[in-house]
Amino acid sequence: MKGKKQKSKLRRVILVSIGVLLLSASFIGYNMEKKRKSPDGIFARYYETFPNTYFKTSEGGEDVMNKAFLFYEKGQYVQAAELLEERIKTSSAVELKFYRGLCYLEMGNYPLALKDLENIKRFSSDIIDETYWYLGMIYLKQKNYSAARSHFQDFIELTNDQEKRKEAIAIVKII
Repeated sequence: MKGKKQKSKLRRVILVSIGVLLLSASFIGYNMEKKRKSPDGIFARYYETFPNTYFKTSEGGEDVMNKAFLFYEKGQYVQAAELLEERIKTSSAVELKFYRGLCYLEMGNYPLALKDLENIKRFSSDIIDETYWYLGMIYLKQKNYSAARSHFQDFIELTNDQEKRKEAIAIVKII
């Protein structure tokens, strides 16, 4: 009789342990899914630094533009933004404001990034779709979901990049 009680007790302990493990796994899974759908989780999943497609750089070049974009390519955004600021004073190229806005974004200075990127919307440019993408990302990061959604929807309408369009559609569905 004593052996049956011990087996029964052992069985209960095992069943309770399995139940606790399943409950813990469910809780962890729920929290991971919740984090993945959070603004920071979405940002981390979909954000990537835009490459320099505007200016061909060369090591050792002393031109302000060359230096600015070399700094950008190396992830030295403070120096890049300073040099782009200097160049913007004598140029009307919206691409310069785009890259300066991206430098501010990379530095976490969202108000200045928004100022530059929102300004670009007034112009016709080859980078207008990317401008909407990055504006959407900034507004998402700031938890301004209606502005983020609006900019991602504009991006969806403008872009020719099918893969990125799918990403924008996925983001809009989440937010």
